[in-house]
Amino acid sequence: MDVDRAPFLRNALHTGITRPGGPGQIVVDLADLSFCDSSGLNALIQARHTAQEHGKLLSLRAP
Repeated sequence: MDVDRAPFLRNALHTGITRPGGPGQIVVDLADLSFCDSSGLNALIQARHTAQEHGKLLSLRAP
């Protein structure tokens, strides 16, 4: 997850979190992730804040 891929993650998570009628919990499976720079971490942190604002839970699996 680098500066080129992080926007895709950010958009996908934002859509999943803010979609009306969407799940109350979003699990991000990182088992196959071999690299994550600060832009990837930033996308995950932003998603966590967005989830909290919408009363949802975001969790990481196999970080």
